Amino acid sequence: MANELNFPNIPETKPEGQALENEQLLKDLHRLLLETQVTEGKLICGNCGHEYMIKEGIANFLLPSHLGARAP
Repeated sequence: MANELNFPNIPETKPEGQALENEQLLKDLHRLLLETQVTEGKLICGNCGHEYMIKEGIANFLLPSHLGARAP
């Protein structure tokens, strides 16, 4: 995804150790993680695979009734 957003120097795995001393990498990470906005798309839960739709920059995190908490 970072390559698609024009951040080719960001590694696919979490940077650690000496990689965190690279000022350009830190600037790119800041820009990618904090200044990038998703206007349309979806987020997918890594545990259950449920897809949360994003429309007009707003993610819908409401669960459908079959995935919601059950009353005791």
